[in-house]
Amino acid sequence: MAYKQKLTVLGVIACLLALVFTGTLIFSPERVSRRDNQYTWLDPKWKDQVDRIEIRGGEGETVFVRRNGLWAAVHSGREYPVREGGIADLLSDITARGEYPVRGKSASSHEKLGLSEAAASRIILWGGPASPPLLELLAGDTDLTGNEVYYRKGGQDEVRSGSNTIAGYLNYSRTSWYDLRLFSGAEGLSPEDVYRLTVIAPSGEGETPPLLPEPLVIAGNGGDWTVDGIAGEALDLSKVKAYIRLVLNSGGDDFEPGLNLEDPVFNEGRILVELEDGASKTLRLGAVLPGSGSDESGRRRAAVSSDRPYVYVLSPWTMTRLFRDTGYFRKDQADSQTSPYPAP
Repeated sequence: MAYKQKLTVLGVIACLLALVFTGTLIFSPERVSRRDNQYTWLDPKWKDQVDRIEIRGGEGETVFVRRNGLWAAVHSGREYPVREGGIADLLSDITARGEYPVRGKSASSHEKLGLSEAAASRIILWGGPASPPLLELLAGDTDLTGNEVYYRKGGQDEVRSGSNTIAGYLNYSRTSWYDLRLFSGAEGLSPEDVYRLTVIAPSGEGETPPLLPEPLVIAGNGGDWTVDGIAGEALDLSKVKAYIRLVLNSGGDDFEPGLNLEDPVFNEGRILVELEDGASKTLRLGAVLPGSGSDESGRRRAAVSSDRPYVYVLSPWTMTRLFRDTGYFRKDQADSQTSPYPAP
């Protein structure tokens, strides 16, 4: 009997010790602090309700709207396609739970932390017909380590600090959000899907109409490629396929809001892509744009027929790679001196 009583007493003591140990783990200052620091700026349940985003940061203001499930950027009164993945990343980071410890609860700290109404950058999320935003997130200065940024919600005094990931979106340029692909839907195409590629480089500056050189024609037939009659061992097939991929996946530097596809200015060179399934796409060029500096000289407007209804701006770097002459595709031809378009 005494033995059983001792076992019972020991069992009770063991249980009490286990409870005490568990309590010290659960209610330890470090664990409580970490739990209190866990925070999310917007409840994930509201993420799918967001239909307008305003970003006001170092690059000015950028506005996005969602229509029929797709995001677009609003610029100069028009809407332009954006990289859906970029918007998805932004919303995921804002709704993710992270460690954001409280650094202050008084409005007196706002100015010295860069969180005053006048100094702070901000991301504003709107959703549905409700007049107040779902979230107005203000971002201020970085801490002494440079790894964390001070944040607060609009209309609230509480200041928290945390990862600079969200603040990083405030420094994105307007064009970095854009989906600037010239040929939409071409990301799934391979060179073998192209039946013929006809390239006419711009030339004859100042002529009306512009004088265009003879076209460069790249034709494929079951993997047997010819470039203006060059074929077989004389032809560098790796360059041919790489060039076709470049054309299919090329993009502009910006959208041009001042023109439409119907404007009669896109007559200074073109690239015609004919696909095996009978579809075709034509990139048409406009005149050289005046530049205010060496990095802007040589830019051109471009439009893509039977595709997106946008006018693009192409950089000189893009132009020199889109327009190649026949010699570029010969095995014995050096890469230099093989573009009819002048190097930037």
